[in-house]
Amino acid sequence: MESPKPLWIHEKATPDEMVSWRVHSVLARGTSPYQSYIIGRNNVLGHALFIDDVIQAAESDEFIYHESLVHPLAMLAGEMRNICIIGGGEGAALREILRYRSISKALMVDIDSEVVEACRTFLPQFHQGAFEDPRTELVFADAWDMLEQHEGRFDAVIMDITDPVPGSPAKRLYGETFLRLIAKSLTPHGVFSSLAGSAAPRNNKAFVDMISTARKVFNDVRPYVVSVPSFGVPWGLLLAGKERLPDLGPEEIDQRLPAEVARQLRHYDGKTHQMLFTLPKYLRKALSI
Repeated sequence: MESPKPLWIHEKATPDEMVSWRVHSVLARGTSPYQSYIIGRNNVLGHALFIDDVIQAAESDEFIYHESLVHPLAMLAGEMRNICIIGGGEGAALREILRYRSISKALMVDIDSEVVEACRTFLPQFHQGAFEDPRTELVFADAWDMLEQHEGRFDAVIMDITDPVPGSPAKRLYGETFLRLIAKSLTPHGVFSSLAGSAAPRNNKAFVDMISTARKVFNDVRPYVVSVPSFGVPWGLLLAGKERLPDLGPEEIDQRLPAEVARQLRHYDGKTHQMLFTLPKYLRKALSI
């Protein structure tokens, strides 16, 4: 449906900063039992998803974020067959992991069926049919409950949820107890990746705290940073392994990608991998690297 006049979404970045987005047309809007959401179109972003007035993904650059979240994990995990995605409502992380020919099952667990179904309907360019892939199992549930009850182990777990802000249903999933539950759900060689918050010089406490928490749980934790224009600041991610992760050079990644990935990527390759894990001095100091 078309909005009668342009809508402005004001995203509060810090107590002293705000970013505003003009939504020219609204495709879906509502309040689920967990959060409010808007799917709309902006002339700069293209189609975009906003949750609680915070941008989650934009058509113009979501591939940068989702390729960076998924493919470093896939390269360092080795052959994957059984994986789990926590969150990922747009279906874009699911889209990326299903590019791997080795995947036999991808379990996606999201608490909010209303948001996922809205994305499924109004953001087909994001999921690109991933929800219909026969390897996909979509479950609407609390990820905490699901992992406690799940039998079997995953080769990889990817966490693509909203930021850990007060009142968010995702906040408790960033703590040590839940990360230990993830580690328990992984195979001995299992790998975990997650968003970890702003990596900006003025606002990186959540990122630093999550890396510190992950180090209590996993034997190998590797923070990295990606620049996604619609996010406005450098964005922190983490990669973690129950065992020591391999060190891969650009040439080896570039050799493996065509053999393992069904379609060509737009952002990630060997040089990009090297860049993602090359942190600036201020972050190395904050993370004690």
